[in-house]
Amino acid sequence: MDATAENMSRAEASNVLASLCAKAVSCEPTPEAREAEAQALGRVSRDHLRDMRRQDALKRFELACPTALKASDWKHDRLAPYQPQIDRVLGYQIGAKGILASGPTGRGKSRSMWALMQRLGCGDGHDVRYWSASDWFTTLQENIRFGRDEARGWVNTVARRHIVFIDDYGQEAMQSSREDWARGWFFQFLDIRVGEGLPLFMTTNLSSQQMKDHAGAVRGDPLVRRLLDLCEPVVFQTPAERAARVSMQIAA
Repeated sequence: MDATAENMSRAEASNVLASLCAKAVSCEPTPEAREAEAQALGRVSRDHLRDMRRQDALKRFELACPTALKASDWKHDRLAPYQPQIDRVLGYQIGAKGILASGPTGRGKSRSMWALMQRLGCGDGHDVRYWSASDWFTTLQENIRFGRDEARGWVNTVARRHIVFIDDYGQEAMQSSREDWARGWFFQFLDIRVGEGLPLFMTTNLSSQQMKDHAGAVRGDPLVRRLLDLCEPVVFQTPAERAARVSMQIAA
């Protein structure tokens, strides 16, 4: 190979190398491209987490929700007088406060609250935990093991879940020897949620006065105040029933 051919080969090699370097530089992502890629990865991660929460919520819902409340005929004549309250529960949007649904049995309060929990957890992918009041207090009392009180860890964990629903408060059964202990931990649970700004959802057959009596003289008023900090009250009664109740209170 003569010198001219050798020189040409070196020049060509130099040109090829320069071209490859230019392509490599041109393929380097811009700051805008990097930001777009990071946002896309973030959306994928959030969507994946939301899907996992939906699946977990569906499993929990199927286990926790009473079979008779998993589907509902909202146009049933029996529920017609309480349609405004039902619509208010079903139309709830996430905020700083949840809902305290109260009223006698058979008016749709638990039915509508379970439907709301299904939407929030299984549909919207929120972190939701469901209990009947009986199950909540039973689980709490199970945290005394071999004479050791391990309730603190359980209460601290449960109280920080984004959405907590406790159905049928006032119907729970507790060992008399542990009743004051259990009420104390329930107050701790409420206090944590108030401090964290987390909503609470609860149903009860009790009126506000009955809840005070149920909690006892020492804790009655503080219980109601904490619940009002955490929940918007939705009373399942008709205007006529409300007027009659007010008349009775005035007469008393």
